Amino acid sequence: MPADSGSLLQTPETHVVLLPSSQMGHLTPMLRLAALLLAQNHCPLRLTLITAHPTVSLAESVLISRFLSAYHDRVTHLQFHPLPIDPSTVNSTDPFWIQFEVIRRSAHLLTPLLSTLSPPPSAVIYDISLLSPPLFQYIHRGRSESPETKWGSDFTFEALEAEGLEAISGGSPPVFSVGPFVPCEFEKLPTHGDGDRCGGNPVQPQPLEWFDEQPDGSVVYVAFGSKTALSSEQIREVGDGLEKSGFRFLWVVKEKMVDSEEEGGEGNLVRIEGRGLVVRMWVEQGEILGHRAAAWQGVRVLAWPQNGDHKVVAEVAEIC
Repeated sequence: MPADSGSLLQTPETHVVLLPSSQMGHLTPMLRLAALLLAQNHCPLRLTLITAHPTVSLAESVLISRFLSAYHDRVTHLQFHPLPIDPSTVNSTDPFWIQFEVIRRSAHLLTPLLSTLSPPPSAVIYDISLLSPPLFQYIHRGRSESPETKWGSDFTFEALEAEGLEAISGGSPPVFSVGPFVPCEFEKLPTHGDGDRCGGNPVQPQPLEWFDEQPDGSVVYVAFGSKTALSSEQIREVGDGLEKSGFRFLWVVKEKMVDSEEEGGEGNLVRIEGRGLVVRMWVEQGEILGHRAAAWQGVRVLAWPQNGDHKVVAEVAEIC
């Protein structure tokens, strides 16, 4: 009996599962990668997003909600409920680092979660920061039990860290360099505040609205990362320097790693004598630096490394 010609031309569906880590610097590129995968038209694609619940910050929750709203008919969302751990065993008070450990130590719970998926995953892409002995063992077990499943890690891109990628290439699980990614439509902030701005108040001016009022190349951008908290003394010193500089500025202030800023309130944005804006909420740095008013092209960058990857970033900025 002749085969159905339609079935011969049908392309098998690819099922990709993504497991991002906590913190906006990890979550954002993973969701941008997901958007790019969904935009390709080479083969039918089913995408499943697994996120740890609850998130650490409101900014993460808002970004996930926007992504799911944009692709509600193409993405299956599964919440991963890790086991609670004793924070004293983590040797850190950083809530994001604690979340890393919570997810890593609950890696064995991925087995029943992934087993519910149909069709079985063709690829599982996870943040390399989540790699741990339990997760590594689980991945190897998954590869041996299901050889058709490929495992990859969303890590970096070769132009930025060629030496690091060369050092870890050829191992198992395989590491794929991807990026850099540009902002996607789903994550763009609205022009006018609508109450869904990571704690933003709809009656307050938003950062980009304030930028629109400034001359070209006139605003100095000051930020130390999404989770670098300055002491009261440091905040006073930086604020005093900005005030005496005479320049227009946008200053993103973090008083603690997960701020009360994200709970909303009247103090999220504070104008400083019409030439400065102090922000206590998440901002999209790419949009800020891409604005015509940002004074960064062709000018010096003052780096003040605090923690994490700051020293590496400062060295790269110095070389560039």
